[in-house]
Amino acid sequence: MFNDIFQPPQAKHNIYKYIMAFGIVGLNIATSVILKYMAINSIDFTLIILGFGLVAIINIIRILLWYFANNMFQQNSFYPLTSLIFPAMIFVALAFDEPIGLAQIGGGNLITIGVSLLGINNNATTLFI
Repeated sequence: MFNDIFQPPQAKHNIYKYIMAFGIVGLNIATSVILKYMAINSIDFTLIILGFGLVAIINIIRILLWYFANNMFQQNSFYPLTSLIFPAMIFVALAFDEPIGLAQIGGGNLITIGVSLLGINNNATTLFI
């Protein structure tokens, strides 16, 4: 049902892929920031409930984006884009003044590089096509 409705024109196919991938990464960062903010700040109980409700709503939207993306795109071209969450989380940690060492930077980048290797087209030498 949804597959017929949410099929973009072929010419715009790649732009939808990038919008959805960066949307998923952005929503993941948003939930991390909200939860981190709630953890380090003493806020009252009602704000905690509202924060968890907001995180739940964001995650539902993220799951729906994943659903549509998995129906629209090949996994080997879409999933590597979402691995950008790992280096992005390093910047989130820096924003909250958490200690970041070479192990965290190297680990995040190794994961991203490893998952990006999944995006290499077997019939060509280009990436993410």
